[in-house]
Amino acid sequence: VINVGSGVETSIKDLIRQVLDVTNSKANVVYNAHASGGVSHMKADVNLAKEKLRFVPSVKLEDGLKLTLKRDSRFK
Repeated sequence: VINVGSGVETSIKDLIRQVLDVTNSKANVVYNAHASGGVSHMKADVNLAKEKLRFVPSVKLEDGLKLTLKRDSRFK
């Protein structure tokens, strides 16, 4: 398995904010402070992709979200 991502750490709160912005959503996000075991941030390790595929991250998260919405028929 080869991870593909930006290699840039993104907090869950920032990811949610960007999804809401890109989708023009006014959804009410509920954070459960009592839940445990979740993650507060994410960062793809793209070193193997760089090594094996010469992968170089070039798309910012916000732009990738916009492209996904534009290209995926499930969001139309």
